[in-house]
Amino acid sequence: MKNGSRPRTRMPAFLLGLALSIGGVPPAQAALKLVILPTDIPAVSYDGTPASLERIFKALEPAARQGYTVPLYVCREALLALGRTKTLTELRPSMAQAFGAEIDGPWLQWLKDKAESGDVFFQKNLAYLYWMGILVEKNNAERDKWFGKSAKGGYPRSIWLVGRLLYYGDGVEQDLPRAVQLYREAAAKGSLCAMHELGLAYQAGKGIEQDVEQAVGLFRQAAQKGNMDGMCSLAEAYQDGKGVPQDPAKALELFRQAGEAGKCCAYWHIGDMYAYGRGVARDRVEAVKWVRKAAEMGCERGMNSLGYYYQNGWGVAQDAREAVNWYRKAAETGNALAMANLGHMYINGKGVKRDYAEGMKWAKRAAEKGNPTGLVHVGYLYEEGLGVKQDLAEAMRWYEQAAEQGSDQACHNLGLIHEFGKGGRKRDFAQAAKWFEKGAGLGHEYSPYRLGNLHFYGRGMKKDYAEALKWFEKGADYSQAKRAIGDIYARGGHGVEKDEQKAVEWYRKAVAENDRSAMLALGTLYAEGRGVAQDQEEAMRWFHKAAGGYGRTAGEATIKIARLYADGDGVEQDYATAAQLYRNAVQKGLKDAFKSLETLAWEGVPEAQFELAELYYKGQREIVKQDYVEAIYWYTKAAEQGHFAARENLELFSLWGPPTEEDFRKAQARLMQE
Repeated sequence: MKNGSRPRTRMPAFLLGLALSIGGVPPAQAALKLVILPTDIPAVSYDGTPASLERIFKALEPAARQGYTVPLYVCREALLALGRTKTLTELRPSMAQAFGAEIDGPWLQWLKDKAESGDVFFQKNLAYLYWMGILVEKNNAERDKWFGKSAKGGYPRSIWLVGRLLYYGDGVEQDLPRAVQLYREAAAKGSLCAMHELGLAYQAGKGIEQDVEQAVGLFRQAAQKGNMDGMCSLAEAYQDGKGVPQDPAKALELFRQAGEAGKCCAYWHIGDMYAYGRGVARDRVEAVKWVRKAAEMGCERGMNSLGYYYQNGWGVAQDAREAVNWYRKAAETGNALAMANLGHMYINGKGVKRDYAEGMKWAKRAAEKGNPTGLVHVGYLYEEGLGVKQDLAEAMRWYEQAAEQGSDQACHNLGLIHEFGKGGRKRDFAQAAKWFEKGAGLGHEYSPYRLGNLHFYGRGMKKDYAEALKWFEKGADYSQAKRAIGDIYARGGHGVEKDEQKAVEWYRKAVAENDRSAMLALGTLYAEGRGVAQDQEEAMRWFHKAAGGYGRTAGEATIKIARLYADGDGVEQDYATAAQLYRNAVQKGLKDAFKSLETLAWEGVPEAQFELAELYYKGQREIVKQDYVEAIYWYTKAAEQGHFAARENLELFSLWGPPTEEDFRKAQARLMQE
């Protein structure tokens, strides 16, 4: 700040949540049109840029020109900062009429004097200023003092707000019974906001015995008297069938009425119904129409949802950059979920350049607001050491906070850390089971499968197929769970009767989702005639499908195919193909394939002898140690049976190496001993 300059009043995000009029203000109070609704969601926030000041001025200018004091004050500050003296001059008549004096100290002192005189209306307004930090330092003690005075004076809105602070524990100790009592008192005095929130308390059974019918009655009363929050809650009751017969058409009608009355997020509700098919046919193109309308009217949930639709291509062409654009708009209004989503985009480099620091910034902002998704993102960055030093203890601390907020993903992540002993931790299957069960209870789709696995393999507990089956069935939306159910029925025991026909049924469900392990298992049942008629051609078909993937499953399928070729079972016997497939499986890390190849070689199959020699010559991971003597031995065995490539390799080695004369001598000595 320059010396001698007057400190600028900070323009916080909530200023665009000012309600410019609610009507019914007594004439004696009309001189000061200060009515603030902090529960409203702002459409624009101040981020320190001239562009945001322009948006703030544009949004508040109509109210400022009508003489509303706080909008005038904010517009004055914005124009001073922007250097727009001409527009500021145009507003001076409105300022003079509204304030009657300089806007800085005298006006605020005048408001304080009015509050000190016992005027409950101005006491409430002064409390707002201390609550929000407008013109004064934010001060909860002063907030509570003036709200309390106004409430004791019988002002309905203040009675409701004191109740609300107590209900949510906002800067005060939570006291649900007292909060509900104040809601009743304020509602009886005509506060529609109190009437609505009393309905919410009945609906949730929080601070009062749950009574959804009573809740609906209060929503209806509030809605009939013009409270749009009440109308939206009544619409939700019809949508979900809570306290009234489910009636999606009635819900849509009420949401439309609320939207037309200016409740922009009512349009978001309509879009949400279409997006997820809640009581209506799912239509994501229609959903986009309504969500966009809500977003363009300033609804932060609409902005966030529109970002999500662009991210996932719901009803619009997938566009990560546009998703980031809408997430950012919603985040700048203070929407915690949008902050978390924007952090996710930075962390994963979607629509923006990957930037872990920026991702952490937005995730932490969301986390500070108690958003569980933001807490999970912060935990993930610490767990993986992305943009920060890896710190598993810190990651778990964030995950546990998210779990307390009801995050199923946080519970699942904690379960994985304990199950696999990540970061050098000792594996703790009991803790893993606890967190997976909690995650499953909160709706995580993959936690039931992980918990089922612990019971299936008896990790940290007695092996129990019946308990495993219970959890696999709960997680059967995943192909792995379907395949695991098939495994249980194929094996039987541990509390479950063997049923190979059921195994076939579940394996078929899993292969329909391209589960290659299930393909391998289904091929095995066909090869052995278990649960189905034996059919080697069908077995071969499934083995080939399974072998088309990666990892151990593909290697095991390759071994199965090799054995069929080696035995001529269902296909024409072909040792060359069998030997090559065994070698491929060894290269995929399967020791069993090496044993099978070695068996064929000892049985005198030259193709197997050659492939075995190749493995010894080059070595293969931990399965086959490089051994030139063994390589020469098996090349010689194959060459003796006329294998051209084996004979050619021996000739090249004798001329150029790398096997030495000593290697050849040792191999020859071994051959002569046979």
